[in-house]
Amino acid sequence: MLNQLNDPLQIQIDLTGHVCNTWPGFYVAIDRQQIYNGFIRTRQSIKLEVESPSPEFIFSIGMEDKKFGQENIWDTKVDKFNKIIEDKKIEIHDIKFNDVSILDILRKNPYQIKFTDQQKKEEVPNPLYLDNEICYNGAWRCDVSLPIYNWIIVKKFKQDIQPGISEFSDYSKLFHYSKEEKIIKEIKELLKL
Repeated sequence: MLNQLNDPLQIQIDLTGHVCNTWPGFYVAIDRQQIYNGFIRTRQSIKLEVESPSPEFIFSIGMEDKKFGQENIWDTKVDKFNKIIEDKKIEIHDIKFNDVSILDILRKNPYQIKFTDQQKKEEVPNPLYLDNEICYNGAWRCDVSLPIYNWIIVKKFKQDIQPGISEFSDYSKLFHYSKEEKIIKEIKELLKL
């Protein structure tokens, strides 16, 4: 049966690198140990398999080696109107665990920037939330637990209960499950069942 704790975790990342001086460096880490490190040249798909990950781990993806004035090199070029015309960055198209997209889950986490001495920290929002573009050195980090499908379902669909609001059954119909049926339909579409 799929989705057991000892099954390998399939990771697929579809991304595009944009060059400015050099191609961007990209890495993937599990519990702060890099399992992939390389330059992203144009559009690529990275496929990784993690054998027997621990039941709880930290998943990270990030960019490194972007220069912000070190050695008088800037990996962002602007025109005379201060508009960016060239930028070393990575565009993330999708990230999948076992063929299910988790990009929306990852984007809910702040992007953690590794600042250089030349960067002005006050010019960057704190915390910084990015959509699908990595343009700073640093990483997205996400706490993950196995079984992976359970984790994905909880992260995508669990709604926190707000204080002062109580949910109750619809007494007008016996076995009224419209809300749950909608969630099950969305999960089936995600899993392509």
